[in-house]
Amino acid sequence: MKGWQEIQLQALQASDSEHQLLQIIVSLAAESGFDYCAYGLRLALPLIRL
Repeated sequence: MKGWQEIQLQALQASDSEHQLLQIIVSLAAESGFDYCAYGLRLALPLIRL
């Protein structure tokens, strides 16, 4: 039997876009009894222009 952490990590890894990832995070937070959650995304940017 899988633990709840493994189930949640698999759900997060299955997302195809940032929007879908946010929806999964919101639903996991609600299932855990939270009214609010925070989400941040940092993308690596090149330091030089080619």
